[in-house]
Amino acid sequence: MNANETSDAGDVPASLLGHDVVAVRPLNRGLSTARCAAADLVDGSTVVVKRATDDESREANLLEAEVLLRLGGTHAPRLLDVLDDGGLLVLEHITGEWAPPLPRPELLWAALDATGTISPPDRFRRMQRSYDPWGDATVPWWI
Repeated sequence: MNANETSDAGDVPASLLGHDVVAVRPLNRGLSTARCAAADLVDGSTVVVKRATDDESREANLLEAEVLLRLGGTHAPRLLDVLDDGGLLVLEHITGEWAPPLPRPELLWAALDATGTISPPDRFRRMQRSYDPWGDATVPWWI
């Protein structure tokens, strides 16, 4: 592929991070409508790309990019590039590094302490309760 072409799996550019893309595998993960793929680069590395499919998934990509920048690779993939005004994210590929066994509990608490000190982007909305499925339930005796 030349640098202006895209692959047939997820509109991945032919070149990422200065390296030619040699293979693309679709990934069926995530909760947004963005299309995800693993892209193998000519240098032997693999990255994950997330292509926005609409304005909502572009906005989700931009929020994710902002959060990943704040986390700086701490307990999350590193953000490697943002292309097309948030239409395409290039992320560190971490699939093989996130499998069990789980860390000792004190390591989990340390990770939560570290990530809990990071401020969310200002444009995150605070969640509001819009429906309480227990609203008409009897208050339990222990409360």
